[in-house]
Amino acid sequence: MSKRPHRGFTLIELMIVVAIIGILAAVAVPAFIDYMKRARVGEAQLMLNKISKSLKRVQGDVGSFPAGSGALLPIGSGGAGGLYCCGGTGGNTAGNINNKCAADPDSFKSDAGWAALEFSVDEPSQYEYSYSGDPSSPTAYAFGDVDCDGSAATWTLTMVKTSAGNPQGTIIPPPVGVY
Repeated sequence: MSKRPHRGFTLIELMIVVAIIGILAAVAVPAFIDYMKRARVGEAQLMLNKISKSLKRVQGDVGSFPAGSGALLPIGSGGAGGLYCCGGTGGNTAGNINNKCAADPDSFKSDAGWAALEFSVDEPSQYEYSYSGDPSSPTAYAFGDVDCDGSAATWTLTMVKTSAGNPQGTIIPPPVGVY
């Protein structure tokens, strides 16, 4: 019987495998980070859609849109990384960066415009919201800097009455690539 020598991988083969994994990681990690940023913008769309539905309900009940003060809520700690970044920590006392504004539903209830819409943000959020109401064409905004790069993303909700008198909302996203 002849013995077969034990063969393993050569150093060159292992280096090639490590190089391939490195190249894949260099491509995959930035794509994954961009995907995560894009996934976070769903909050702004969801909340502005909720505001739009509330505006339609109020307009249907009382015949006009409610007045609003333009209060920016929930209030972030400001600075430290970027505009509307909620301070990078969002009230997290441990100092970990989570970039979320602390929930403050009582502030929404004490503001006349938000109270009329029965709208509040009850969980930590990536965005701060503002509502400027006028009886015929109110506007709501979502301001956020999800990646804390100092470039704020502004989502806009505009409401108008159609020629038939029905309220219609349009959500305008920020420019592509701004999170």
